[in-house]
Amino acid sequence: MFKLMHKFGPILITIILLSLITIPVNAQKDNDSGLYTILVTANKVAAAKADTAADVKVISSKDIEEMQAVSLEQILRQSSINMETDSTGTSPILNGDRRVLTLVDGRRMNWNYIIKSGSKGGADFSSIPVENIERIEIVKGAGSSLYGSDAVGGVINIITRNPEQKKITISQDLGSWGFQKSSLTITNKLTEDLGFYLSGELEERDDFEYKEASSGDIKTMDQSYYDQDLWSLKVTKDFQTDNSLQFQFDYSQRDFGFSWTPPGYSLNDTYYYPDGSGDSTAQNLALTYQYGSNNHLRVYKNSYEKDISYDATSGYYVDSSILGGEWQQNWQLNQAHSLLMGIDWLEEDTDYKSQGIDNSYTNRAIFFEDQWQLNQLWTVTGGLRYDDHSIIGNNTTSRITINRKFSPTTNLYFSWGEVVKAPLVEDLFSDTPWMVGNPDLEPETGSTIVVGFNTEFAQGTKLTTSVFNSQLKDAIAYGTSSDGRTLAVNIDKQRKYGLDLSLEKQLSYRWNLAVGYSYLEIENKDGSDNDYHEDLNNNQPNSYHLNLNYQQDLWDAGISLRGAAGRSEQRFSSSSYLTINFAANYYLNNKTRLYLKANNLTNEAYEVRSSGDSGWVYPGAYAMPARNIYLGLEREF
Repeated sequence: MFKLMHKFGPILITIILLSLITIPVNAQKDNDSGLYTILVTANKVAAAKADTAADVKVISSKDIEEMQAVSLEQILRQSSINMETDSTGTSPILNGDRRVLTLVDGRRMNWNYIIKSGSKGGADFSSIPVENIERIEIVKGAGSSLYGSDAVGGVINIITRNPEQKKITISQDLGSWGFQKSSLTITNKLTEDLGFYLSGELEERDDFEYKEASSGDIKTMDQSYYDQDLWSLKVTKDFQTDNSLQFQFDYSQRDFGFSWTPPGYSLNDTYYYPDGSGDSTAQNLALTYQYGSNNHLRVYKNSYEKDISYDATSGYYVDSSILGGEWQQNWQLNQAHSLLMGIDWLEEDTDYKSQGIDNSYTNRAIFFEDQWQLNQLWTVTGGLRYDDHSIIGNNTTSRITINRKFSPTTNLYFSWGEVVKAPLVEDLFSDTPWMVGNPDLEPETGSTIVVGFNTEFAQGTKLTTSVFNSQLKDAIAYGTSSDGRTLAVNIDKQRKYGLDLSLEKQLSYRWNLAVGYSYLEIENKDGSDNDYHEDLNNNQPNSYHLNLNYQQDLWDAGISLRGAAGRSEQRFSSSSYLTINFAANYYLNNKTRLYLKANNLTNEAYEVRSSGDSGWVYPGAYAMPARNIYLGLEREF
């Protein structure tokens, strides 16, 4: 039935619209503000934002509905998260760092190999459903003392919806380049203490078009099509106050075209694959027992397969799995003192024959967080984590945070934390025509300092600002070996400086304005350098955004501007870019919503990924889509 709904989407929209003739339009738009003040990611325990000494951004389900994003990548990008995207996939950058840990309901989704070209490992964002998202918490800064390897730039935690009273929702999206997306959610409380939430998404698109920066012509990005299915199920059984058992299952299957660059944008067209294609399958299982508001015991298994064909004779296949377990316990020792303790264990197995890899490793860890509330205004937290990694050995990371709370909406904070990132298996052991391993690599280690201030003034004005400095030694970058292959190397040092500033103002009952600016400086120093030098691959030295939203009884609309400036023209087709997007919702009644989304209205020619240092790829190779429009209809039963 769901397949037929996807195939006959235009007919479905017509039927739903006709059915509205007999339904009176007398409902008011949901007035949920979408604001979440209780956070769980920054400290692994629930805490109000004003009690949290971290740079945290929250994207609510209401935010997602209003922006009309059709993928996780779009949700994060339109929320001013730096997403490095090309035709092979997408990966987040936090505080200028690709070493970012992605979680779903607190469980690890990262893989220890290159998920997309140029990544530092990470999660496959295309395999994560979006229809079941309740909110997303993004924490910038050092997270290794809580989460271990990967949490260098920060942590992204995708928190999914819990079961509700019986409700069925279907939606159909149609758009540019043959885009279709059919979505279904079914949720029900079968008894007072037993319920489920099921979501499914079928999505497809043909090759997208882009505007070429050098000529201004509109061209087609060959082999950028995809066809994917995503399903997610959550079943929850409540026992008594704050005690529950939760089972989760996620499945995704994706068929897609594969080509790194258009013709003419890599040396001898090395990375242009006119017949490239691929498919991937992901299955994730988790069983979590929650006892008390901040305590849990969890086991999970993630499986991922990807098969890529460059042409009829070459390509690669990777088959990987993670088996993991977690235990976490929080003790409130007295009114002013709490202690958090946890144990993590995981085993990752990777079969990657085309890279010469058939490798598994285990990691065992124990961590502590000791929090003291000195008085009603000051809170100090100290954290320590010990990891025993079968490849890189033992490692200890720590952190200290200080929070000064002025009011329920105002706080000033300081945090210092150590970070660690294990080398990827490709970096250590690869032996292919395009990449060679470096067995002498060391783990990346360093520290990050963040100072921030959050406040809410009178008349709905919110200010959020933070500055950070990070220092890494033995940082891994990608250069070229003596025989011209990609080679991972430890550069002596890497340092980053940054500033984030955002201001939101409720201009009137109907109008809301949000503006923001970020500054980022990245410098590297290797063994042959006497001093630091600028990292020309920085894709957002200066970035800025503006959102202007209007709400009336039955509809809302918003326009957003996203831009960057100060980029190197040795690595990018232009030093700056500006994109304009538009989104609108019209509520035909309290169960039916019609929505429109238009991206890149001015048809900007730009890319968000650098061409790199190797010289094999030329600026402009990773062009982003040209103007595109989507129309959708959602109906609740």
